[in-house]
Amino acid sequence: PFWSPDSRFLGFFTSDGNLRKIAVSGGPAQTLCDVSAAFGAAWNQDGVIVFGGVIGGRPGLYRVSASGGEAALIARGSLGGWPSFLPDGRRFLYLDIGSGNWSIYVASLDSQENTRLLGALSKAVYAPPGYLLFVREGTLMAQPFDAKRIELTGEAFPIAKKVIPDIVS
Repeated sequence: PFWSPDSRFLGFFTSDGNLRKIAVSGGPAQTLCDVSAAFGAAWNQDGVIVFGGVIGGRPGLYRVSASGGEAALIARGSLGGWPSFLPDGRRFLYLDIGSGNWSIYVASLDSQENTRLLGALSKAVYAPPGYLLFVREGTLMAQPFDAKRIELTGEAFPIAKKVIPDIVS
């Protein structure tokens, strides 16, 4: 599951192949789109949900409106997933697991370009005021990161040891 930016809704994938949302205040869940396999999702303040998944046999990163509709392919090819939006709400981090060389990338809703940041076996999230958090060899790491220029600005350092990387959380 994943939260809407205002925490009023929870998004989730179902075992019968749907992406849905439900109001935390109650009521029925709304189906947003069909997806046969899913690999994490993120929801930005403009009502766009990005998710890694397989639709119609095509793996890739997809976007769909939080109101529902047809999912649009953002990036095709390697299997990407577990996205996390950066503060601007247009660019996002994701884990590429399909190339055999697992890496964290930055992509954008506004272009097909992506930028490899670092090798990692876990998803990454941005933490203010300017860090990427990820797991490396069982240790939670933080690395200084400039979210405007999309560049790492220092060396990674450990935060906590004996952390199990969980790319699907």
